Amino acid sequence: MNTNTKIRTDATSQSTTQTDISKTAVYATAGAASIIGLWAIACFAGAAITTGPAALFTGWFKAVAGF
Repeated sequence: MNTNTKIRTDATSQSTTQTDISKTAVYATAGAASIIGLWAIACFAGAAITTGPAALFTGWFKAVAGF
């Protein structure tokens, strides 16, 4: 009886550890994605301020279209 209880406790403990590791990985990935997104927004804002929104859109369209 004690052996079964111990195995169940170990399985629950291992599952909790794996869940914690998975949550940490998700939070780390979300944090990195947030930082990259904020950096991209800052770059677009800087380009819009420097060249103006119309020139920014025109340049983006030319780059995507291949002109």
